[in-house]
Amino acid sequence: MKEQILELLKSDSLQGYFSGIDLFLDSYRNNSLTSAHLDHEMIERTCAVFLIERWAEHEDWNVALDKFMEVLPGYNEYLSHEDVGHYLRGLAIFIDGIYGGEIDLSGFIYPSGNVYINAQTAAQSLKEFFKEQNDEASAGLFEEIETFFDSIASGQFGAARILTELRDWSVEMAQGFYVVMSRTEYNRVWMLRSLYKVVDSPIIREHVFEKFLNVLRSMRVQYEENGENEKLEQMDEFIETVVAASKGD
Repeated sequence: MKEQILELLKSDSLQGYFSGIDLFLDSYRNNSLTSAHLDHEMIERTCAVFLIERWAEHEDWNVALDKFMEVLPGYNEYLSHEDVGHYLRGLAIFIDGIYGGEIDLSGFIYPSGNVYINAQTAAQSLKEFFKEQNDEASAGLFEEIETFFDSIASGQFGAARILTELRDWSVEMAQGFYVVMSRTEYNRVWMLRSLYKVVDSPIIREHVFEKFLNVLRSMRVQYEENGENEKLEQMDEFIETVVAASKGD
């Protein structure tokens, strides 16, 4: 089973990758896969969905983004529309960002915690707007965009459920988790909070929380020495959040 899951996680298809996450979760729940089968690679490849915009080169990923980048400028006349202009602006900026491997939520008025749900919700609102305008072609386009981002959000929620259900962590598994968590910006807290059931594990404490807090505290010292008060304040708040997560809060 491990080999089958890994094959999917290495798939050239984005949907194949998401199928690997689904199979991982199902297999763990029915005991056909246990923690004894898991290692650094399994956890890192699964958690990689939390920073998918940094590494994805799947054919269906590239084809979808190329299409969206090509057609969205054709809707620029709606950017000033009082009902849907902000949805279109947020969606366009977001897609441009992930096309370049970055997350940019600056176009959304009230961004939510899960970054891809912002794009899904905006596309859904635009779909409904064009349906009301009897513009089926445009409604179909934004439904396609909605489905694309829904699949990514679902993949991330699936990975979060895996992290929440895993009980017996090895050092290798914790290291695989840490590699991704330390590199993602928007999903760090979500990933850390997904470990709330195993925060008392010595391995999780040492190889995830203590390791990460040591890095953050070193950065804090640098900010303090350089007189970077704004960064210092933000770091103090973030450290408090990580400490709370380390206690299962």
